[in-house]
Amino acid sequence: MNSAFGPNCNGTCHCMSGGCNPNTGVCYVPGCQRGWTGESCSVHGCSVGYFGTRCSNECHCRTGGCNVVNGICVNRGCVDGWRGDACNTACSSSTFGPNCKGNCHCMSGTCNPKTGACSSLGCQRGWTGETCSIHECERGYFGDNCTDECHCKTGGCNVVNGMCITRGCTEGWRGDACITACDTYTFGQDCNQICHCASSGCDSRNGSCIVHGCTEGWMGNTCSQECVGKTFGRNCNDYLPLRKSWL
Repeated sequence: MNSAFGPNCNGTCHCMSGGCNPNTGVCYVPGCQRGWTGESCSVHGCSVGYFGTRCSNECHCRTGGCNVVNGICVNRGCVDGWRGDACNTACSSSTFGPNCKGNCHCMSGTCNPKTGACSSLGCQRGWTGETCSIHECERGYFGDNCTDECHCKTGGCNVVNGMCITRGCTEGWRGDACITACDTYTFGQDCNQICHCASSGCDSRNGSCIVHGCTEGWMGNTCSQECVGKTFGRNCNDYLPLRKSWL
């Protein structure tokens, strides 16, 4: 196979097959051997970031470029979004960054391979941050993007489902995750206490009536004390008079 060309046959072509024209050096069959380029495949060396046959393969090395034959990076390390010895393998759908060492936990299942940024759908439950790679919500929060709030008395809650680590809610809340507010006429820890306000219910934390005044038979700031003795009516303001037979 002829590989020499030009004046005095001083030129050498590195065609993949079939040799080259002895005058011009142009390959009879297009295609250069690995690491060579040009019409006559006589230029040894690809542009920085390229390698292989006709320098058509691209490497994504962080510094120093790559070997023109096999693409191995001169200095180990890939630019963001790529991995492998030649840095020519793109990150998988849930990895990102240099050498794809970052893991994102996006709701959509994919993130930007360079930055790790998720789409507008946000993070999977229990993960937060721009790249959804922080596996802890702030204390008292859980769920998608850590936007759901739990109201546990002590110990915080599970970042995925909101279940309280230690059972018991703060005043005004109830449920396993303490995310359900007390009903209109209940209050206190786990909403276990009842207020008997005449209208508008009571403060879910301390039981004080929104509008002052108790229903018949009850008194006190939270209207949770029953009338005593011969008192009765709203706020126990009425008094049952004594009969003569009682004297």
